[in-house]
Amino acid sequence: MPTWQDGESAHALVAARLGVDDRLPACTPWDWRGARRSRHDGRSDDPGPAHGQDTPEELSALHGAGEAVDRVHARIGEWLRPGRTEDEIGSDIAAALAEEGHERADFVIVASGPHGASPHHGRSDRVVRAGEPVVVDIGGPAPSGRFSDSTLCNRSGRDWRLPA
Repeated sequence: MPTWQDGESAHALVAARLGVDDRLPACTPWDWRGARRSRHDGRSDDPGPAHGQDTPEELSALHGAGEAVDRVHARIGEWLRPGRTEDEIGSDIAAALAEEGHERADFVIVASGPHGASPHHGRSDRVVRAGEPVVVDIGGPAPSGRFSDSTLCNRSGRDWRLPA
């Protein structure tokens, strides 16, 4: 499986691997849905019906996953305090995601200060300082099979609030 580093173009990597150029019709990616591969857990990588075709049950499940992750974001102020490490904050957030109904946290990025400039930072033993920016990106699967993925940014030491 090819990989890339931040700063390199993942699009160029895929285009080169597939032998496509800048004339790839926009409809072509939808044709690839029939060529999906099976995941290690036996489920398909197919995301399900195209936008606008979700059933009421699927929409309810998606809303439930979103509401659960919103509840976690609303609590981040409990953990995001100067003097704590990104790892400590991330561990608390991961536990809360499970408490709020997710099967697990697939990822918890807590990127403080200069780490906030890297979109795939993860987290580290870096101590969060007062007033610096912190990016929190979290998500995982709900029991319904739907996934959440939510990113917020704020400054440590300030009230953490969801956007209106």
